[in-house]
Amino acid sequence: MTGARTLAALNPALVLVAMLNVVFGVEGQLSTTTQPPTLAEIRNLLDSLNITDNYWVRPDLGPTTINISLGIKSITLYEMQSTVTVSAWLRMEWRDSSRVWSNSDNPVHRAITVLPISKEHIWHPDIVLKNSWAGKGVSLLGGASAELHSDGRIVWRPAALFEAYCQLDLRKWPFERHVCSLHFGSWTLSSKELKIGEISHKLEFPGEQTGEFIVDRVEQTFEERREDGVPEPFDGVVYSIALHREPGTYNAVIFAPAAVVVILCLSTFLMPPRAGEKVILGGVNAVLICLFLIYFAHSLPVLTNQTPFIVVFYSASLYLVCMSLVVAVVVLNISRHQHSTGLPWTAKRLLTGTFGRVLLLSSYIEQIMGVDRGPCTRRSPARSCSGLQDEVPVMNVDMDGQSECTASSSLEIGSKSVSPNLEWLLLAAAVDRVLFVIYSLIFLALAVAFQI
Repeated sequence: MTGARTLAALNPALVLVAMLNVVFGVEGQLSTTTQPPTLAEIRNLLDSLNITDNYWVRPDLGPTTINISLGIKSITLYEMQSTVTVSAWLRMEWRDSSRVWSNSDNPVHRAITVLPISKEHIWHPDIVLKNSWAGKGVSLLGGASAELHSDGRIVWRPAALFEAYCQLDLRKWPFERHVCSLHFGSWTLSSKELKIGEISHKLEFPGEQTGEFIVDRVEQTFEERREDGVPEPFDGVVYSIALHREPGTYNAVIFAPAAVVVILCLSTFLMPPRAGEKVILGGVNAVLICLFLIYFAHSLPVLTNQTPFIVVFYSASLYLVCMSLVVAVVVLNISRHQHSTGLPWTAKRLLTGTFGRVLLLSSYIEQIMGVDRGPCTRRSPARSCSGLQDEVPVMNVDMDGQSECTASSSLEIGSKSVSPNLEWLLLAAAVDRVLFVIYSLIFLALAVAFQI
């Protein structure tokens, strides 16, 4: 073939160039010229560059400097395996001084600026992910071709999936924050043979959110490691990715039921002492908590020293609900049992004094003190005894079976006219009120600890 050719002969030449790319993995990118190079000239250029030979030999005798850039497309965190999967482009650039044709005497060669070349026909660094999960290293998503520039620069930009170990801190799940690292480097080439030059990164997904996580920052740092038995250090690069979870629906799925658990547990102490429904309410609450604990067991990994606070909250709530059930049974026995004797004088004095009024037990205290004897008393004619008549009898019956509607002339606590059952009912109500305060403080402490 001659250098001059007609436009009709141009298309067959381009077809032959495409066939050459299939065979050798080479396709010429031509600069804008009036006449493209011939197939023979492209083959001549490839032969002069030794494209298909010595692809296992490093380009230079000295250290090869590689520039690395990571283009992150998506990030997925797997709590059960404690791993992070990063879908990214890993761009590597180095120089091969033996494959430079920009200063070629042949003007047709100089017209070719870039040659896409299959990576099997050139030397490329064995950069791997050193902290990979299950030894997978780098999982390339297809055989990306490298770009050989006329000045000897080689750019290789494969798409890959990187699966790495990540030290997870799930104590504040689902509001946790993590810092996962990707350690890139070579296992075989020390710093005397392979050096890391410029490093950079780029987020290639819209905004800052990828899935249910938001990327706070990405930092890249140089790393120099020493391996056992090798005197020279190994260069590497570490990409640290800081991210946190966006709770989203977790607020409705996890924390709304937690508030319901607290309300149900505290409601059992506000019910009347003789109400048997408090046992049913506590049982339903315990079943609800057990269902959530089963859900957490299937959704979160078992970590020895990093139990999530939300799991601690539900497990502590289960203990508290079980204890409240025991207390409910005791209170029911105290309030429903027919007592022949009243409370000890010390306990009666404590419960009918300031302590009992602070617990909002005034209605019970007035019954015991004889202040409110129902419609028979002259002190409060507008009030009736219907408020507590279902709890205990407020009218004493004498030996002849006649009702006694007159108030005792003495307001002493130990008056014989006070029913012993009413005194024990006061004790049962006091136990409920005290436990209501204690449980409220415990739940408040758990909520504060979770937020911290």
